[in-house]
Amino acid sequence: MYYLINVKALIYPVFVTDLQPPMATLLTQASGVSILADYVYSNWFQQIPELVHMGVKIRIEGRSVIIEPSELNAAKVEAPDLRAGVALVIAGLVVPEGVTELSGVEYIDRGYDHLVANLRNLGAEIWRHAEEG
Repeated sequence: MYYLINVKALIYPVFVTDLQPPMATLLTQASGVSILADYVYSNWFQQIPELVHMGVKIRIEGRSVIIEPSELNAAKVEAPDLRAGVALVIAGLVVPEGVTELSGVEYIDRGYDHLVANLRNLGAEIWRHAEEG
């Protein structure tokens, strides 16, 4: 099997584990199969089931995920935590057509001020529904 990228998340100053969830999303757009391993946290692949729901071809093997190039589909997904939430925002931005709805944004709010406005300033088609009630 041909592997394009092999990334290992370790303790700073190497590839930090905080970047592992967004990297998993970005690797779905690589032109070959990738391996992403996390040697800091054993169960920090919380975004994977949601990415699978969006059409990603990915599987967990121990402390690693094997990621195949995938076209992402619009879907309703839920952020299980801050980093996984940002990975799902990125996934939604990659979707070629349709609208991805993300719930659990309160996790993202804890770590990113004005994320929607900042992404809009970069040209993203993104918005946030006002709280109902």
